[in-house]
Amino acid sequence: MNGTAAEMYGFTLLVCLAAAIEITRLQQQIADLQDALDGAREAVELEQASHLQTRLHGSSQPRAIRATTNHELPKGDA
Repeated sequence: MNGTAAEMYGFTLLVCLAAAIEITRLQQQIADLQDALDGAREAVELEQASHLQTRLHGSSQPRAIRATTNHELPKGDA
């Protein structure tokens, strides 16, 4: 690229401006991804807490009653 010092200076300023715009765009994208990650992490933590609560204190829905127990199962022809 042949040019005067002023042209090179102008070109350099344009490149710096484009780089600054790209950096700003990438910073916003990082912030958006961080927000999404934080939301996903919170959702997982709530799901884990709910699961633990269910395991420790039982479900809010009644469990199915088993139709038979081991001593009621038919005996084989052994």
